[in-house]
Amino acid sequence: MTVKIVMCEGPHDTAFVSRILRVLGCSNDKTQIGEFPGYLKEFLIRQYNPDVESFPVHNARNKTITPNYGLNYKDEVLFLLYNMGGDSKKGNRKKFSEYFLSLFGTQMTSPSELGFNVHIVYEFDADMDGKNKRVEQVNKELKEMLPDFPGIAHGEYCDYKNITWGTYIFSAPEKDTGKLEDMVLPLMREENEDLFADIEQVADKREDYGLYHRHKKKLEKDGWDKDKAMIGMAGQLHKFGNANAAIIEQSRLITDDQIMTDRDRKSVV
Repeated sequence: MTVKIVMCEGPHDTAFVSRILRVLGCSNDKTQIGEFPGYLKEFLIRQYNPDVESFPVHNARNKTITPNYGLNYKDEVLFLLYNMGGDSKKGNRKKFSEYFLSLFGTQMTSPSELGFNVHIVYEFDADMDGKNKRVEQVNKELKEMLPDFPGIAHGEYCDYKNITWGTYIFSAPEKDTGKLEDMVLPLMREENEDLFADIEQVADKREDYGLYHRHKKKLEKDGWDKDKAMIGMAGQLHKFGNANAAIIEQSRLITDDQIMTDRDRKSVV
């Protein structure tokens, strides 16, 4: 079996990747954690901060990292999709990678001895830095753990130290910069231009509403992502009451056919 640890920036990314994987034939993995082999069971029950008992209940969830999704492909590949809590969570990513580096380095000479292979995939938004800068960030992180690491490129894999390393950078179609929403929103707009024309009018009038003026200071400090807002507004017509992650994962505004014909999807995992 191959175990793919996919480390995403946030919940929207894991939701989109899960949607792609389901279209490609994956389903929820029903294995109980206690039934996994020891190496994987230990990895799954590890917490980023093992002293979680010392935190209030409302803070404890921020001190643990569990997969947002566990998906199985024909009992051959187990995908574990993680929301790592943002691109700045370098320590979280390092802990995940170091666990398997330590396992392979101290207990075995090759993955075949334990009967599994591990792929570790780093996923980021390009943002305004661009794909190349983001890939440089991944390679820099890896070289801090593995000084001789040969490097990887966007949408590619590299085998090193008994682990297959990969990376994928979300961006706007045909552009070097952008974010996940720049991929998702065009899919949702397709064949729904009438809906999005109305939604965009509301989004563009944001500063005209009393809500904005009553809370202007806080709203400006928190930042404004028009694309995220539009995804949420459109998604409520189908997945009402749900957050954007559920909308991206489940909404019929994105179709299976769109995912199957999108040329970028094959490189995501």
